[in-house]
Amino acid sequence: MEKSGKFVAVDPCPGALLVTLGDIAVVLGKTQDELKARSAELHAVEEPKRKLTSEKASLQERITRLERKNADEIAVIEGSFEKERKALKLRILELEMKLEEVTKDLAVVQSALGAKDTELSPLQNNLRELEDLRETKEDIDRKNEQTAAILELKTLRCKSEKSGSSGGQLKEAQSINKSLSALRDVIGALSSSNQHIPYRNHKLTMLMSDSLGGNAKTLMFVNISQAESNLDETYNSLMYASRVRSIVNDPNKNISSKEVARLKRLVAYWKEQAGQRGDD
Repeated sequence: MEKSGKFVAVDPCPGALLVTLGDIAVVLGKTQDELKARSAELHAVEEPKRKLTSEKASLQERITRLERKNADEIAVIEGSFEKERKALKLRILELEMKLEEVTKDLAVVQSALGAKDTELSPLQNNLRELEDLRETKEDIDRKNEQTAAILELKTLRCKSEKSGSSGGQLKEAQSINKSLSALRDVIGALSSSNQHIPYRNHKLTMLMSDSLGGNAKTLMFVNISQAESNLDETYNSLMYASRVRSIVNDPNKNISSKEVARLKRLVAYWKEQAGQRGDD
């Protein structure tokens, strides 16, 4: 039988055919509903999938950008490191060259020092010899001073015996000789350039301290005799004068300020007043 261009198988039992078609319709309806449900589920699954795919692409792009950025930073760091390495290498080369120059200069200096040491050795020997000679000279000078003191005592005895001095004249002569002996010690210290000058040993040397070792121009006159009997005295006087001659002063004019001059006048005034009160 043909109906609407389709062929339908006809069963001799019409009731059975209708039941089968109804079942088919129900099954088809259920199938369509299930397909719709599956389509809805598939649609619901596809949406997160698209989101995940989009997020994955975004992450991939971000990772690519980060990798590119990291690659650029690494390239910059490597370039900077390479520049620093080259600069340090040049610096090391310069330091090595300087060290080599300094080593050469040090070798030259050491060689020069060796030559100087060689030259200095005889000079040191000469200095030691000079020091020995100086000590020997000091010993000889001390012995000469002791001898001169002994001769002076003998001369004083001879003078006292020749002059026949006694009593007050003898004491006066002894005082004069004592002052001359102190003066001799000061002159000896000055002529030997000693650090300590015994000015305080006698009043005469204290008064003459500015004249002997100061800035005054000092003259000494020596009286000698041609008589053979005065030979010892003449010799001692000449030796005395030779020591005095070795003393070198620095003569210059003393310029006092107005304040110093005023104070000096004040001191003189009070000394004068004190003298007048003493007379009263």
